[in-house]
Amino acid sequence: MLRFAFLDCEDAEKWRGHEEMAHSILQPGASWEHYRCFNRELPPLEGLADRFDGLLISGSHYSAYGQQQWIHQLEEWLQQAVAQHPQVRIIGMCFGCQILAKALGGRVGKNADGRFVLGVETIQLKPALQQCAAFIQAVQDVAAVPGAGATAGSGTACPSSVRLIESHGDCVLALPAAAILLAESSSAPVEMWTVPGGNVLGVQGHAELSAADTLEKILGAITAAGRLSADEAKKAERSLRKDKDDAQLVLCFYRHFMARGLPEVAAAAGSSAPGGSAAAGVPAAEPGARAANDGAELPVSTAARVAAEQAGSARSEAASSPSSPRAAGTSTAAAAAHLVEQLRLAVGAELSKPVAEQQLLRQCNEAAAGRYQHLAEAAASARGRLQDLPAQQQQQQQHDGHASTCLLDGLGLQVQALEASVAQLDKASRRLQARLDFAGDGSAL
Repeated sequence: MLRFAFLDCEDAEKWRGHEEMAHSILQPGASWEHYRCFNRELPPLEGLADRFDGLLISGSHYSAYGQQQWIHQLEEWLQQAVAQHPQVRIIGMCFGCQILAKALGGRVGKNADGRFVLGVETIQLKPALQQCAAFIQAVQDVAAVPGAGATAGSGTACPSSVRLIESHGDCVLALPAAAILLAESSSAPVEMWTVPGGNVLGVQGHAELSAADTLEKILGAITAAGRLSADEAKKAERSLRKDKDDAQLVLCFYRHFMARGLPEVAAAAGSSAPGGSAAAGVPAAEPGARAANDGAELPVSTAARVAAEQAGSARSEAASSPSSPRAAGTSTAAAAAHLVEQLRLAVGAELSKPVAEQQLLRQCNEAAAGRYQHLAEAAASARGRLQDLPAQQQQQQQHDGHASTCLLDGLGLQVQALEASVAQLDKASRRLQARLDFAGDGSAL
């Protein structure tokens, strides 16, 4: 029995219970655990592969580049999960597709034309997808069911396109480095994508949604919010009511992906585009595009160790498997490509540390200066009160003088404590400066 985790990113009341719909799209009888990411629930990374065979990331009305803390937390978690557990297969749908891309170094933003896309869209498939055994098997399975989808008439031949319900204002604008484009459309440059290891599948469309649910729960809300004009709303409604989609084919593909992954994808990518990437025509995100504090990266040594273990595991599997030499070479090549990507991400994280340390040092110095100013003003005020006491109230003056002296003594103790803290800060500052001098000029990063 396969074991899955549903990473739920939608907290709108109208979608309450949608995890049951998600459970039904994969293998019947599989076990599921439900994690509400918007409540900051996530599976422990340690032992993830022992608990789950696959993860399913839902859609959401939030943006993958939103500033909510749970979105940042999910992005960091996905980055580590992909790096540390390549045997766990991950499907991201719509928002899930986008947050996966962003976590691995891609770029997400508004649709290029600024319009909200709603309706049944034609998606053009790339050879990298058409040559995958999981997709080929899905086509054959669906072909045996009369009227199962828009491409049912093509028989067992792999179609050049599929049709899916789309509902999005954002999309993946640039793939992560080394990612492989599987499908595109007129409204989104990235409709489906994966990574060289074949364990990640991002899909912008909604195979899990029915036309009825889309009409009931999305069309009215989007139109009321002004995201669609009256004409666009009519066109979307007409498409959802009349156009046939290939949801059954894509859902069947999901099931085969969760069972076997996409081990052929690295070989297909290497033969279809320079540099081993099938993402021709789609820009990859710049290596420095991730902000210095945009999620915690794996240390270089950890990333190298994890990737090396993956490569060793792939070589062991290739040696023990009865599969062809080409399949063994594909597995090793995928592991090697994954190693390169993890080292790139980790080195980028190490280079960003001096910038963060400079910011920390500046903030500490500013805080210390503010504290000194506050204590100086308090001491000056106390001395002023002593000087202004009337001579005719000598007895009261003596009493107040004693109190003020106590106050000054207390301030003196605080100043001494602060000086000790500043001395420690100075030592830390010198250590940081030594690291910065070694790393080079942080302003140039």
